[in-house]
Amino acid sequence: MDGRMGLTVKRLRHRASTLGGRTPEPNEAWASGVDDEIAFWRNWLRTGGAEWPQDYEDRMDPRRPLDPVLAANLPAGSGSPLTILDVGAGPLTCVGRVVAGQTVDVVAVDALADAYDELLDEVGVTPPVRTQRCETERLTDRFDPGTFDVAHARNTLDHSYDPVLAIRQMAEVTRPGGVVVLQHYDKEAENEGYAGLHQWNLSVERGRPVVSRPVGLHTDRHDVATELADLVDLTSATPGSRTELDLVVLRRR
Repeated sequence: MDGRMGLTVKRLRHRASTLGGRTPEPNEAWASGVDDEIAFWRNWLRTGGAEWPQDYEDRMDPRRPLDPVLAANLPAGSGSPLTILDVGAGPLTCVGRVVAGQTVDVVAVDALADAYDELLDEVGVTPPVRTQRCETERLTDRFDPGTFDVAHARNTLDHSYDPVLAIRQMAEVTRPGGVVVLQHYDKEAENEGYAGLHQWNLSVERGRPVVSRPVGLHTDRHDVATELADLVDLTSATPGSRTELDLVVLRRR
C-alpha cells in the first residue's frame, strides 16, 4: 500500500493507538482491521457488488428513492432540501437521494474516505455522492451543531472504537427535533467472532438500545438512551434478526 491510501491508514492507526482515556483494546483491534475493510471494498467495487450486485446498482443510482426506513421516520419541520448525514458510509452511500419527488441533500462521511477515493479511481467510478473523510467520533470537528435533519448509521457502529461517543456526535450535529436513525444487525461483533473492525455489539434488549463488548470475564455494557438522555429521547427500538436489522430511532431535544 502506498500514496494517499497508505498515509490514511498510518494516520488512523496512530490515532487509534494514542487516544487517551479509553480502553485500548478496541482501538488497537479497530486499527488492525483497516486493511481487511479496504480489501473488502476493493473487491466489492471491482466486481460491481460481489455477492450483492443489486446493492451496487442501487448505490450508483442518483435517483434512488430514499431508504424506506428513513422515509418512514422523517422529522416534522424538515428543511427543503432535507439534509441527511450518513456516517460510516463506505465509498458509496446507501441512503438514496429522492423523497416525495425532491432530491435529498446527502452528506456521506467515513474515516477511510481517502482510501475509498483511491479505490474509486482504480475502477474509474464517480459516485453520486462523494464520501468525505471524518471519523464518526469526531463529527463536531467538521460540522456545526444542528446541521442535519437526520443522522443515519447502517452496519457501521459495530466497527467504531467508541460507538457511544459516535452516537453522541451524531446527535450533536442533528438539529433539535431531528432524528438519529441506527440500523444494525443484532450482536454483529459476536456473530463475526470479534474479527477485524467488529469490536462492539449493538442490540435491542427489552426495548432499549444497548452497546456492549466482553472485557475479560465481564461485559462493558451501555444503555445508549440513558447515557445520551441529555441530548435525545428514545422514539423506538425494534429488534431485528439475522436477516433483518435492528432499528433504533432517537429524537434530538
